[in-house]
Amino acid sequence: MKVFTRREEGQKIPFPYGFAWRRYDRDELVLLPIPFNIIAGTLRLWCFFLLKGVRDRELDKAFAAGEDRGYEAGRKSAALYEIGKHDGIREEKHRWEKAARSKP
Repeated sequence: MKVFTRREEGQKIPFPYGFAWRRYDRDELVLLPIPFNIIAGTLRLWCFFLLKGVRDRELDKAFAAGEDRGYEAGRKSAALYEIGKHDGIREEKHRWEKAARSKP
């Protein structure tokens, strides 16, 4: 019996094996015999958080800052659009009134 088994998504899992973790880079599941899959999956997750940490990373901060700048730019653009729309309506109304006054 093999210790590690890898299956692509949609394939049937063999009987004595259980899900341990997912490899996103290869789009496959890593399977281990049933009591070991929980232990190995938990240890892998614990090591990941131990090495990487759970606090905000610089990339997450940069992503959030970019998202905020995009939101503000969208608000300014929408505000300018609304101002332009009102100015356009005002100019159109003024033009129609001027045309109506000039007709005999």
